[in-house]
Amino acid sequence: MKLVQPSFTGGEISPSLYARTDLERYASSLRTCRNFIVSSFGGVYNRPGTRYIAATKTNQQVRLIPFQFNTQQTYVIELGANYARFYSNGFQVMNGSNPVEITTPWGAADVWGLRYTQSADVMYLTHPNYPPQMIERTSASSFSITPYAAKEGPFLPVNPDQSALMAASAVTGNVTITSNSGAFAAGMVGQFVYLENANLSANKPWTAGEKNCPVGAFRVNAGNTYQAIATSSGGTYVLCGGNAPQHDQGAEWDGPGDVRSDGTTNYSVGVLWQYIDAGYGIAQITGFANANQVSAFVTKRFPAGVVGGAGTPAHTWNLTGDGTTVTFAIAGNVTNIPTNYSVTISGVTVQSDPNYNPSPGGPAPVGSGGSGGYSAGRGTHIQ
Repeated sequence: MKLVQPSFTGGEISPSLYARTDLERYASSLRTCRNFIVSSFGGVYNRPGTRYIAATKTNQQVRLIPFQFNTQQTYVIELGANYARFYSNGFQVMNGSNPVEITTPWGAADVWGLRYTQSADVMYLTHPNYPPQMIERTSASSFSITPYAAKEGPFLPVNPDQSALMAASAVTGNVTITSNSGAFAAGMVGQFVYLENANLSANKPWTAGEKNCPVGAFRVNAGNTYQAIATSSGGTYVLCGGNAPQHDQGAEWDGPGDVRSDGTTNYSVGVLWQYIDAGYGIAQITGFANANQVSAFVTKRFPAGVVGGAGTPAHTWNLTGDGTTVTFAIAGNVTNIPTNYSVTISGVTVQSDPNYNPSPGGPAPVGSGGSGGYSAGRGTHIQ
């Protein structure tokens, strides 16, 4: 018996559905559809054949990946040893008599480890051994490749050592960033630095219904810092509205600015909040001075709380200390060892034993001239 099937729009179905004759889609599906293309109108037609277009640059194996600019302009990228060439509409993309080609960083074996994604006319490619790259279509017959420029990370985990600090000289523009723990190296030029407030107690949280919030006041909401730059008028006092500021640029009102009554007096509702910062900032290092100081350009505004000096870290006697060692050799004189001593350098008393409690009437620590060496005991630090 011949079976007439007028539509094939169901395409191939899973073997687990071969017996599901009760499904409506079963009547328009196929068990195998090989070397055919299913039309959206229901029929099927033979797939097009393949044809030779051009040899690869090196006549060796390459990787082909799709690049679809739009439904009318589609490309195939030929990725080989440190190069990429392009094909479109059944032809190799040419520049005069020469194939359009760009130089890539990936070797012949590396192209198989690439992962890619596309957005409009830019393709992003990543490989575990290379910086991310962008292949951009600049015209119908020209392409370029550039390293991907990160704007906000990725960053390493936030430093857990509370004694290791960094500070910036300003919130925007070209700044100097200082560290108290020798965090910088010459090879970091070009990298990004992330700084955030360690203490947010200086700014109160934004609260709906706050009464008479003054112009110029700073408030924090959703991690962002905002400044009140105007308040609504028409009443005896003003309240913050119910729309919490969450914007990340410009200024927005938190209330409608209308006038209401509490039964005794009129009041208005609404404060205009200017976005200030995100509670953190990012800068790109532009120059290396030493392990504790670099120059940088701010790419995301720093909060005011990170501006200033980095200070001296705890548990270190100088900026090359390791934060653990507490015994150091000191050139100077020591008297009344071992329980009652002081250290002098060039005749100046530096620090006495912080753990010494003299008995009533006992001698006070004194220093004497001369030179010598002494290993200061636990708890003695020279800043």
